[in-house]
Amino acid sequence: VRHREIVRVLDALSDRGIRPLLLKGAALAYTVYQEPSTRERGDCDLLIRDDDREATAQVLGSLGYEPLSSAGGEVATYQQTYESPVHSVDVHWKLSNAQLFAAGLSYDELDARGIEVPALGPHARALCAPNALVHALLHRVTHVNAPYYVDGIAYHEEDRLIWLYDIHLLARRLDAAGWRDVVALARRHRWRAVCLDGLMAARAALGTSIPDAVLEALDGTGHHEPSASYLRRGRALHVLTELRALPSWSDRARLLKDLGLPAPDYMLDKYDTDRRALLPWLYVRRAVEGLVKVVRTDR
Repeated sequence: VRHREIVRVLDALSDRGIRPLLLKGAALAYTVYQEPSTRERGDCDLLIRDDDREATAQVLGSLGYEPLSSAGGEVATYQQTYESPVHSVDVHWKLSNAQLFAAGLSYDELDARGIEVPALGPHARALCAPNALVHALLHRVTHVNAPYYVDGIAYHEEDRLIWLYDIHLLARRLDAAGWRDVVALARRHRWRAVCLDGLMAARAALGTSIPDAVLEALDGTGHHEPSASYLRRGRALHVLTELRALPSWSDRARLLKDLGLPAPDYMLDKYDTDRRALLPWLYVRRAVEGLVKVVRTDR
């Protein structure tokens, strides 16, 4: 069912001239895993051009998908989840919600080196192996300070075995030229520390083979890069890193607003009520809960 649904979604998007790139589980299941069913995944992640957001929402709506309420805002998140009775689709218009990663690889840059995924139909495309490995390394580190969810339960752990195994399998596919691409991307965007940390975690857990020249190229002064702060736990430090990454004070103000005052519908869903008169108190509750998280994680 899941396979047929992905093909149906991709076909419908193609009919509107939209060329998404498959990300994460759905892409890796059909490109690096011997059996797609062995790559556990709960949804399908798609990367699109920012300009295609409205058209994508229309297409998914026509297929029976509805957008889930989210914290909203144009700065705090760069994705929207859509659900139908049979599947869930996460639509991304930037590669990551982390500001220092979101400003890096663009859709056009990734699309230029995209690969076909014939098993998912004529319109299925994904990231090339070097870009997919870098993305897997970035995705891992975003969960140092942000939970992931399985069946609605929050987990706080960046070294989830399935993510390390993704890194392991992608690393095995790289030749010397592919490794040079990874190093070049890490250097250009100042992601050396986070890439090295993920590779070393995979090697420690799974014995991932990494060329010595790659380790040497990623080691050294990478811990001084701004993105290296994502490796350190602490909610306050994380927010400060996000603010520093934004180019203007207006963007920083918008991020603080997005974090502190999410969309009302999101607040009502989060706290399981339809009483809009409670919204002021719900925002106060959110602020208190956020402060508690800061205190706990920054000890």
